[in-house]
Amino acid sequence: MRYDYKKIVIAGAGISGKGAFELAKQKGFEPEYYLNESSLNDATLAVVSPGFPLDHEVFLFCKNKNIPIIGEIEFGYGFFSKPIIAVTGTNGKTTTVKLLNEIFKADGIKSVECGNIGKSFCSVVKENNADVAILEVSSFQLQTIVDFRPDIGIILNIGEDHLDRHHTRENYAAAKLSLAKNMQLKDSLILGGEIECGLLENFVPKCKIYFVGAETSVGVYEKDNKIFFGDRFICQRGLIKMKGEHNLQNAMAAIAGAKIFGISDRAIGYALENFTPPHHRIEYIDTIAGKKFYNDSKGTNIDATLAAVKAIEGKICLLVGGSDKCEDFGRLFKNLDERVCAVIAMGAIKNKILSAARKFEFENIEIADGLEDAVKIAVQKNCDTVLLSPAAASFDRYNGYAERGEHFVSLVKDLKK
Repeated sequence: MRYDYKKIVIAGAGISGKGAFELAKQKGFEPEYYLNESSLNDATLAVVSPGFPLDHEVFLFCKNKNIPIIGEIEFGYGFFSKPIIAVTGTNGKTTTVKLLNEIFKADGIKSVECGNIGKSFCSVVKENNADVAILEVSSFQLQTIVDFRPDIGIILNIGEDHLDRHHTRENYAAAKLSLAKNMQLKDSLILGGEIECGLLENFVPKCKIYFVGAETSVGVYEKDNKIFFGDRFICQRGLIKMKGEHNLQNAMAAIAGAKIFGISDRAIGYALENFTPPHHRIEYIDTIAGKKFYNDSKGTNIDATLAAVKAIEGKICLLVGGSDKCEDFGRLFKNLDERVCAVIAMGAIKNKILSAARKFEFENIEIADGLEDAVKIAVQKNCDTVLLSPAAASFDRYNGYAERGEHFVSLVKDLKK
């Protein structure tokens, strides 16, 4: 037995924490929720939810008392014997996981999407009615793995995000790459084509590696508007309906994962043709007074916003801002497409965005009091598209990106009244 389960303390009572608590009870243990340091007295194992940073008192106390501390993903892994596909990356995780799930279902395989999306992994382990688990795993979840080892791992991309938690991009990249730290020769790792070579300098996994965008025998790529896996033709490029080059990369990563697992071309083609991306991701809302409105509220970092801009045609009025994750907005304006004719900054970091714009001599920027004000300003702009892609978290005013996106949709609909 890997751990002593006499007294299990669960830190966190959200989706992850509740999943771990219920799984522990099912396995015959008597878990307790963490309330304060006294909760950890005589603890033999602590299971933490991803919302707890590594400098939280839980980690410090457990380290001083030599109490093993693991994450919910690691805890569930100890009781799971079915195949696992794990997907991480700065952007595109949810889209790729959902597409993979649709591909597996189209081939008659009972898969379930979980992890950082919807269900906790522990709840899936407890239910024990899936043939394969398809996990979305965040950098926070990967910081607390010990033995966790997916059969197929996918690292879509590594941008710059969550620097408020990771402090440096190198720390963030190391967390993402740790997905492969326990993978063995019989396992398969898929690497996105846009991961900077410098981040992979000391990355030497033991598993087999496949590449997205590389025209090789171990690559999935586009050629002459056709998608190939190695030398095998899979489908026409036009079958992938999602907007943007970044979504082509996501789709090809899903195709590679499916083919490695042994899924049929027929199921892949059917799923691609019928797949609808999740809400709040470059989601077309309406055309009002000649302007198209797109909701990309899930664009919570600079890389996601730059990808969204690239996917949109015509002149763009860009709505950005929210709560701070310590990103350098100079990078946004340094790389901003010239088709962005106006930027409206809002939220807790609006002045930070304004300063970055001035530094890079971007003149057509205005400050808004909030999303309502930003929409009012945007409709007056001479542009083809109004794009909400905030490049920031939403927690200054909302409970999450979905609530922010729904507010934007309602404001756009109000324009027609």
